[in-house]
Amino acid sequence: MAVARPAPRGPAWLGVGAQRAGTTWFTNLLLQHPEVSLAAGGRKELHYLTMPLAHGWSAEYEEGYRALFDDAEARLPGEFTPVYLRALWTAPLALRVCRPDAPIIVLLRDPIDRFESAMRLASTHFQFPAPEPSQALRVWTRTRGVAAQWTGMYARQLEAWERVLGSRRLIVLQYERLRDDPQPAVERVWTALGLGAVALRDVRRPSRTARSPERPWTLDLVPGFRDELWHLYRPEVERLRLRWGIDVGRWPNFA
Repeated sequence: MAVARPAPRGPAWLGVGAQRAGTTWFTNLLLQHPEVSLAAGGRKELHYLTMPLAHGWSAEYEEGYRALFDDAEARLPGEFTPVYLRALWTAPLALRVCRPDAPIIVLLRDPIDRFESAMRLASTHFQFPAPEPSQALRVWTRTRGVAAQWTGMYARQLEAWERVLGSRRLIVLQYERLRDDPQPAVERVWTALGLGAVALRDVRRPSRTARSPERPWTLDLVPGFRDELWHLYRPEVERLRLRWGIDVGRWPNFA
């Protein structure tokens, strides 16, 4: 008599990045399949895999994370925490807790546009100075922009994830391409989950995180900074083109 195998636990899919690249919008589209859901409680971002750097990892902590997916609404639950991609210590943890062959989803956006979006959001949380004097604004940008710059170093981050999980499980998508036609990108994830396609609806619904402050920060407020970012990201973009097939023509800052 055959012994039944225990049902797999943990995330059936995991979104890891990148921040400010349409991840909330894409997650909402992914959830339109009736067999796909978030973990119990319906939170898109759980952040569990970033916490152990501060307080460590234990069997109890791991069990608590897995348990979040046991009572999900559908049989293929997951989460999408965009900070995971840049928090490189999370890759081995993802390998440990995800179900076998769970796809790892990565959305990439023009890194200069992404940086500007991140800093615009930061300006809603951290008071930034008036445009004049410009030196004060430059200091604010460099101080608050350290994490934002690293977040756009996609090629290095993907290499770290690929070393741990291999390339087959990584689904790397270009935001500018799927923004124009999201159905094929969403179907790619569904296929990796063993699912058939359903027709997407409400694909242009704005994300609740896509908001602009009353007095937005822009790159043009810091003369020369756009060029600095171009030189920083250009080698990364070329590596993305060669390794992951990124269409650089869809990133006007680098075309």
